[in-house]
Amino acid sequence: MDSPPPKKFRATASAGKVMASVFWDKGGIIHVDFLPRGATINSEYYCRVLSDVHMRLQKKTAWFDH
Repeated sequence: MDSPPPKKFRATASAGKVMASVFWDKGGIIHVDFLPRGATINSEYYCRVLSDVHMRLQKKTAWFDH
């Protein structure tokens, strides 16, 4: 009996690790930010994320004030 030759599998690069910053309160998720591949968290990135969260909180509380 001749059996077929074994299949060869090619290794592919995985998506790798991804970092997400998630901010939430008792009402649910406020903001999700994904760190770009190869980037590091520095003061510029952190200030931008906190600014985005602050802006979302202002919109959320303004909506509740009506």
